[in-house]
Parts: sequence; structure tokens; C-alpha cells
Amino acid sequence: MNAFNISDLNPLQIVFLWHPDDTKKVNPIINYARKMLSPDAKHPFSHSIHLPIRLCSSMDAHIPVFLPDIKHAKKTLVFAFVGDSIIASGTLKDDKNWFHFIQKNIIKENSIKFIGIALSNNAYKLDNANNFIRMNDYEDDPSILVMKLFIAIAHQIYRYGLEDKALKLFLSHAKADVFGVELTRKIKRYVDEHSDMLNFYDVTSIEPGANFWKRIENAISDSTFIAIRTDHYTDSYWCQKEVLEAKKQSRPMIEVNALSSMEDRSFPFLQNIPVLRIPVAFEEGKSKIDESVILQILATSLIETLRYHLFLHQHPSNNQIITVARPPELYDIYKAKTEEPVSFFYPYPELYPDELEILQQQQVKVSTPYTMDFSYLSGKKIGISISDFPKEDMISSGVDKKIQELLMSEIAGFFLGHKATLIYGGDLRDNGFTKYLRNEAMILQDRFKTGEVFCRNYFAWPIYLSENQSIKAWRASCLNVLDLQDVEAPTDIQDLAKDIKDFFQPDTTEHAYLWARSLTHMREKMISECDIRVTAGGKWIGYAGCMPGILEEVLIAIKKKKPLYLLGGFGGITQKICQAIESKDDDTIDFPEELTYSWQKGHILGYEALKEEYVKNSRNFFSHESLKDMLVFDSLNNGLSKEENIQLFHAISFAEAISLIMKGQERLHNSNS
Repeated sequence: MNAFNISDLNPLQIVFLWHPDDTKKVNPIINYARKMLSPDAKHPFSHSIHLPIRLCSSMDAHIPVFLPDIKHAKKTLVFAFVGDSIIASGTLKDDKNWFHFIQKNIIKENSIKFIGIALSNNAYKLDNANNFIRMNDYEDDPSILVMKLFIAIAHQIYRYGLEDKALKLFLSHAKADVFGVELTRKIKRYVDEHSDMLNFYDVTSIEPGANFWKRIENAISDSTFIAIRTDHYTDSYWCQKEVLEAKKQSRPMIEVNALSSMEDRSFPFLQNIPVLRIPVAFEEGKSKIDESVILQILATSLIETLRYHLFLHQHPSNNQIITVARPPELYDIYKAKTEEPVSFFYPYPELYPDELEILQQQQVKVSTPYTMDFSYLSGKKIGISISDFPKEDMISSGVDKKIQELLMSEIAGFFLGHKATLIYGGDLRDNGFTKYLRNEAMILQDRFKTGEVFCRNYFAWPIYLSENQSIKAWRASCLNVLDLQDVEAPTDIQDLAKDIKDFFQPDTTEHAYLWARSLTHMREKMISECDIRVTAGGKWIGYAGCMPGILEEVLIAIKKKKPLYLLGGFGGITQKICQAIESKDDDTIDFPEELTYSWQKGHILGYEALKEEYVKNSRNFFSHESLKDMLVFDSLNNGLSKEENIQLFHAISFAEAISLIMKGQERLHNSNS
């Protein structure tokens, strides 16, 4: 399989849009949806959905700066929470007229599918041609409300983003269990009355005179299969036959585990799928099934369906390899029906070695998107520069800190999974990005059952002098996980610093100068030890040093001719750097003013005084004029063409970014072999 079939990696992107007046109302819904549609950091080896998600709002009543980049996904779905503030803005001036902004840039844009979520009865005035998800009609407690809205949102993602049809659920159950029959009826009733999904329930879905099994086969062929596993489920001939048919037809499947006591033999083919355990309760001889149980079943079905179809869209099968949306199992080998060794491509994470060995004994080859043959990465030192930036600037880029955290986790997990060493410039704040690096390193050690240290973290003087108790606790947690490197002050300031034994803040011009020189020295040492650099986010204001930290790391990497990969689609000063590079060859793109001396001087308190301190100490201050010569495509040295670098600059998904990085690395590796 071509590991870099990058055009398939973004079948769709999701955008949530809302007016800041509605933030309190919509935040719980958006947060819940994002949690369900994103990798779970607490379960890093679960099979998660990896959907590019962007956020479109503002800090005040002004219209959003961010607009989705429709060129980098085959489909763009915008879920717009529409309340009275958006409708009322139709009477305001252009910079506060959300009504006109949405109609012009979202509803009338042919490449975008607009899906309105009505917060009030006035919402429909925005788009009277299409129906809305009617949040204003729901009168539920908050926990039920967010689940109902997630189910509605997830179903529209399936319908408009992946398969262009309503989802059908096949309800497989044993007639011998009263609880299973009652649960099946309640699921069917709820779907019929409260959603636009379809369902197959044999009691009502097979008309008299129809061939019973043919109707079941046909129904399974285009359904998500829900196995309601009660005590007699695996005893049932028909239930076993339905399970095998679902496996035969490679359908998305979940098990609803509703065992009340035990079963004497589980059915081996009802494995390798998500399992939802639900409470089994009876009151006065009747089963008790709360609405929340039904919603959990529907949400789990939708999550697995989206994950399943998304993976198959991203990685279609070809003549050399069979793509499966679950780890390969015995039935997959049976279906292949070949005497030749068969190759399966399945979602990350990789199976544990014992299970892999059993498959390999059956002449089965397996791989995941993260376990292609990148053996040359083992031992490589990968420098990562991912940093946050002010909230208002994040909003203008459509991202937030959670998206950045996931990016750090995905990139770190990928390179650590290939036993590369990660190098990062220290972040000692509570919930700083080094925390996520440490967590990934701990996960890797547990996964590979090794005490080897794969992460190195650099701290500049005087930062590492801090005696803060929480920082001591953090350092203790890093023992045997991160290699912590404390970089002493550079020689040119040691006379100034010799009497300083304690941590200090950059709160005077002299202290700011000492910090700036130490940070530069640390970055030079750190980058000298890197084989490649990967950069995203970063401040352009409110930083310590002679220039924004990520900008300095980029310039040092360029001077040292390190392969450099810039992920501008995740905002921050990295986005500005990408814009500067593109502006060199494209007259329609302006050089970003944030990278000019006049802008920095006007926005950074003490910037001019710091420059004078450099002159006073006979050091060259950073020349902004040199940026236009340094920030060019040829300086990236990363194995990618100009067009591929532009694609990386605007990449919106983790998979797309990682694939482009590895495309460049593969070329560099082959050219040096």
C-alpha cells in the first residue's frame, strides 16, 4: 500500500460555529461532541476517531476571523448553533453582522454543507430552505440533552460526510430473553419516534411471504449491527448466523452486554468489536430501561460506525493489501480464501506481540498507518516545537489548546512508536506541553515493557533553578521517563550571572537580557542534537527572549540546515512563518506584520530597551530584515516539494501532517542510502 495516499486522508472536516453570546449554552454540547469524536488521551491504545475539528466563533460580537479551508478536505460540514443573537445581527453593520457572514461564507458556499442547530424559534430565518436540528424543542436535563444532540450531530456526519444516506441499525437479539426483547423494542421505538435513523427489527421488518433469511442478509448488508447479548444470545442458532453474516459482510458492529447471570460458552466470532456494558435491572417482574441506556447504545453505535467508515475512506484496499477497520481475525483470514500470504492493513494501535505471532504463523502480514516500514526512524532525534498562544489568536485560527494537545500526543506517539528519541525545550507550567510528552513516554515504556528513556527535555538557566514544590514534584514524576537536561548560562553572560544562585523572573531589562541569551544558548544546543524539527503553534506576543521562541528555533534550524516541517494549519507564529515563506513567491499573500520590527517594537513592552541591552553587551540583536531572505522554501531542507510544503503549511488533520512529514523523511532517507 502507498503509505502516502494523502488525498484520501481528509474525507471530511467538522466545524462548530456559534455566537459568543451563546457560549455558555453550547459549550457543554461542543465539548461532549469533541470528546466523542477525538482520540481519548486516557485510553491511548483504543480505536479512536480522528476527525479534523475546527472552531468558528469570536471573543466579542464581531464576526469570526476564521473560515474553514475547504481545499484540504473532500467535504466540510459546518454545525452552526443559531440563536437570537445571530438572527438579530442581521440589522447590524458588516463587522458584527453574523447573519450575512454565515449566509455568504457558509450557506451559499457550494463546498460546505451547512447544518443548523436551532437555539430559538427565530433560528430558521437564517436558512428557510433546510431543516435544523431542533435543540430549542428539547426539554431535558443537561446530561440527556448533550447525548441527544451528539446523536443528532453524529448521524448528520455519517449522512452528509461519509455515506450520503441515513444510518440503518440491525437489532440482533434472542427471543428467549425477556429483557433483550424489551430492550430491542425500546431502541426501535426511540429511533422511530426521535431520530431520522432507520432500523431493522425482524418482527416488524419482514413482510408475510418474504424469504426470512434473504431479508436478513439484505438488511445486514447496509446496516450497523447491534448484538444485544443476553443470557441466551449465543445459544441461538439465528443469532450466531446473524453475527457470522455481519462479519462476512464486514459491517460495523457493537455488542450490548446485558448478561444477567452467565452463558456456558461465548461465541468466538462475537469478539474483536466494541462492547458496551449496560445495567440489567427489574422492578416487579418488569425490566427497567432508562432513556440514558438507549442513548448510550445509539451513541456507541454511531461512534463505531463513523470510525469504521472513516478508516475505510482514508485507506481503501488495493491488489496488494486488504484494509480492515478492525484488527484482523480468524474470519478475515477465512474470507481471503488464498494459499498465498495475505496482508492486512488495520487501524492503530498495533496488536501485542503474542497475538501478532499467532497471525504470522497463519502466513498473515499486518500493518497499521503508524507501523509501516519506518525502521530508519529508530534512534533518530526528533525535535518538537509545539507551543500554545493567546486564546484570541487561537480562535482566529479555528483551534484551541485541546487541539494542540492532541497534535502533540499524536506526533509524539507516532515517533515514539518507532523508537525515535523526542527532544523538546522545557515547559514547566502546570499542564504545559512537556506533561503530554512525559505521558506519551510512560505509555511507550509500558507498551514495549522497557525502561529505556526515549524523551529528552531541555531547560535553560535560570528556569531550572526554580525551587517551587510543584516543579520538584513534576521533576520527580519524570525520573526514568524523561532525560532532563539543564543547560547552564552561556559563557558571555557568566560574569553577569555568577552571583545569581536563585531563580528570577525577566522583570528588569538586565534580567530580560540574561533570559534571552540563555534561551538562545539552550535552543542552539538542543537543535544541534536534532535530526529533524517539527513545529506548530507558538506565541508572537508575551514571550521571553529576543524574539518569539518558535521563530528563534526555526531560524536556528535553518542555519544548521536541519530538515524542518512547519504545521501552519494549527495556528500561532508557525502559521505566520508559513505565510512569510509563501509571500516570497505569491504576490497575493502579504508578509505578516507580526514578524516586522515595527510591529514587535509597538506591541512588546521593553523591546527597544532589550535591543539596547544587546548593543551594550556587544551582542548582535535579531535582524527582522533578514527574515525575508531566510524564510524561503529552499531553507526547509525537508525532502518535500514546494507544493507539498504548502500542503503541509495548511494541513488540518494529524494524519495528513504526519504523512507529509514521513513523505519528506522517506525521500531524504532514500537519497542518503
